[in-house]
Amino acid sequence: QNVIVWTAVGIGAVVAVSFATTAILRKRKRGKVKRVIDTVLELQKPCVRMKDPERVEELVCKLIKGGPKKLQVVTDFDHTISRSHLNGKACCSTHGVLECSSLIAQDYRVQAEKIHEKYYPIEIDPYMSNRRKKYPYMVEWYSKSHAILVNCGIKKRDIPQLVVESSIMLEGRLRVILRDAARTYKYRH
Repeated sequence: QNVIVWTAVGIGAVVAVSFATTAILRKRKRGKVKRVIDTVLELQKPCVRMKDPERVEELVCKLIKGGPKKLQVVTDFDHTISRSHLNGKACCSTHGVLECSSLIAQDYRVQAEKIHEKYYPIEIDPYMSNRRKKYPYMVEWYSKSHAILVNCGIKKRDIPQLVVESSIMLEGRLRVILRDAARTYKYRH
């Protein structure tokens, strides 16, 4: 059942990106848009800062060009949509599904634990609340973790086994959240 829900979440994300891409491309054809990122409302908010808008433009265009079949989104590093505990027992996040699998070599776990021991204290350090100081460390943590995970050679076909082996549990209200998101999307379009 978890696989079905995750599949539905993935399909929903792909559909949303497809609609957004179509809208962007239609606007581009009218000649009114010089950059794709100028059409993304979230990127126009005053709280958004871009060190390199041209690089962001390049990445967004690559996402559009790659199409929905090449888009993969992981949104649950910190139990946003999955339970952290059930009956007093810890459940893994989506990232934890990968880390706990028998398909992942022990060497990965050793390296990941060393990285975690270095960066997790920084993440939760109450004296380092300044995001400018903390952010580079978090990016470094993610980049190092991602690099060693990529070297594990996990394939798309392995994902169902990863999920079945894991202790992941979706948040009880996820169905309501997804239903509301679908309604909002339909209302706006």
